[in-house]
Amino acid sequence: MKEIIDLIDKFEKFTKSEIASAVVELDGIKIETNRKHLQRLVYVNLVNRFDSLIDSLLLVFSIKDSEFKKRILGDTKEEPVFLKDVYEIFLSEDPSGNGVRHHCFEKSVV
Repeated sequence: MKEIIDLIDKFEKFTKSEIASAVVELDGIKIETNRKHLQRLVYVNLVNRFDSLIDSLLLVFSIKDSEFKKRILGDTKEEPVFLKDVYEIFLSEDPSGNGVRHHCFEKSVV
């Protein structure tokens, strides 16, 4: 559970520091074209971070033995698995024996 809270806290810290300061700076820009361009960049950054948070939370929930994991596995049992992804996971060189988890988080965290 601590891992989940840490992920959410990290996202909240990002929004309070990075996004809040960007919004203040955007308010000071008077040229509309410049402001709109920078506003889109801030928005894209926020959406990417949120997407990463959701991916990470899904991975944490799927790794732990929970009702969430059982439900997802049950609902997706007919979904195709891409051979390339399976090979990447199984051929991971992570010596700790935790290659699947490392590989999953490496792909999801920005």
